[in-house]
Amino acid sequence: MPPKQTDESSPERERHNLHMTPELKARLADARNKSGNSMNGEIHSRLEATFDDSAQRIAAVILPLLQKLDEGDQAKFADLIAAMAR
Repeated sequence: MPPKQTDESSPERERHNLHMTPELKARLADARNKSGNSMNGEIHSRLEATFDDSAQRIAAVILPLLQKLDEGDQAKFADLIAAMAR
């Protein structure tokens, strides 16, 4: 049986159930609050980014830099990157 569509007005989008741990859900909720996305939008944008080679290359460069920062500076850096993406 094919997955259910979210609604009849957008036939190009399909609904899928996703199971996750409470810890992952909390992390996504925090990220969504910072980005301004809905929970679905946050999941969608993160999943979409995994298929974008340029995003992977950027992440590979940024991650080592990010790991050298303390937690407070990591949050500031993440906010800066998120603001640049808007």
